[in-house]
Amino acid sequence: MSIVKWERLSAACDRAAWDQAMLQSQDYNVFQSFLWGEYKRAGGWTPTRWIGRDQSGSTVAMGQILVKTYPGKVTIGWAPAGPIMRFAATPQRNLASIIKSLTNEIAPRGRTIIRFDNYLPLDASLEFAMQQASLVRPYVTINTGHSLLLDLLQPLEALSKQIRPRHRSYIKNALNKGIEWKAGRGTQEVQELVSLHDEMTTQKKLSLRRIGTYEVSSLCDILGEQATVFTGYLDNKAITSTLVLNFGEKAFYFIGASGTEGRTLRASYGLIDQLLRYLKAEGIVQFDFGGLNPHSATTAGVDQFKKGFGGEPVKHLGEWEWASHAWLRWGLNFALWQRGSGL
Repeated sequence: MSIVKWERLSAACDRAAWDQAMLQSQDYNVFQSFLWGEYKRAGGWTPTRWIGRDQSGSTVAMGQILVKTYPGKVTIGWAPAGPIMRFAATPQRNLASIIKSLTNEIAPRGRTIIRFDNYLPLDASLEFAMQQASLVRPYVTINTGHSLLLDLLQPLEALSKQIRPRHRSYIKNALNKGIEWKAGRGTQEVQELVSLHDEMTTQKKLSLRRIGTYEVSSLCDILGEQATVFTGYLDNKAITSTLVLNFGEKAFYFIGASGTEGRTLRASYGLIDQLLRYLKAEGIVQFDFGGLNPHSATTAGVDQFKKGFGGEPVKHLGEWEWASHAWLRWGLNFALWQRGSGL
């Protein structure tokens, strides 16, 4: 007998009920929030939301899985930063059976492949649980699996002491330039961020995917107060900007950019300093800097920039996949390798 019974919520399920249930876990995050699923719906995915309960009715796991169906009745499921598995009632020794029962519910038949990208810190017991649930590591990953967590519960003085001396110098210089810092999510802020990102990728000849105004506007419109564009202005001109997503008491770095003038002044150092202060004042207790890639020489500069602010490097449990047929694994991973981008 299964120790957990999974329920798929209807498409009309209540946002507040979903989010409030998830916020009871330790490992909740914005990419499993209700509104993130709605944002991805606008991009052609169908969010399916599952709640696992034990025999007493207590929630022990949750999972928002984005689904697309392709020709040949092939179904792809993508669970960014999920499933959520750290509730008070979750029996950690039974994680394997919890995950396996979820895959059994999602894909009882047909041609299906599901990929999870779990944000829990990697440890041997979690890895063993995924293997016991018949999941395997993908051939081609979408994300790096590494991040940097900053504890914003600390006093500002303690946070400042973690910053490397060179970073502190750059922050001081940037803050002495008279830059004005503002938070928003309107059309102007979005256009400024996109413009700075285009300028940066073009001038530095970066291989980053270009972001579009519609894409960012849609994200900010759908997520509402869960999205913040934080921008630095010099003489009323945007010179550095970042988009941060929040959920509960956690915030997640999403994208950032600086124009020519911003890079000359190293304004991004001041931006992060002021952003962390802003988030702390807003009641955020953890900032996920995201996207570290210790195995790539091309991102070494960005990694050093992030690490210079202190925090705890984390390797996630990361990406695992389950497929009803082996050829589906080969097909999906080959497609990701060809495209060089995520789902």
